[in-house]
Amino acid sequence: MTVARVTDMIGLLVRAPRTVPELRTLTGISEPRLRVWLQALTAEGLVVDGGRREVWSETANRHYFHNVYAWNPQ
Repeated sequence: MTVARVTDMIGLLVRAPRTVPELRTLTGISEPRLRVWLQALTAEGLVVDGGRREVWSETANRHYFHNVYAWNPQ
């Protein structure tokens, strides 16, 4: 994984709250690595829990709920 991808992830979080699937699609970072980075950023207080987002899947014909991560501006 390159530093550029992590920088992209942080830039995306600064602009708007994002879910792991959104970040995975936009950055190309694998889900396990994204979760490690988000956990570290959350532990440092840079990222906070932004709630949950409901997403409808046409393929699965059901709703999924994803945690939303938001940049902490403080």
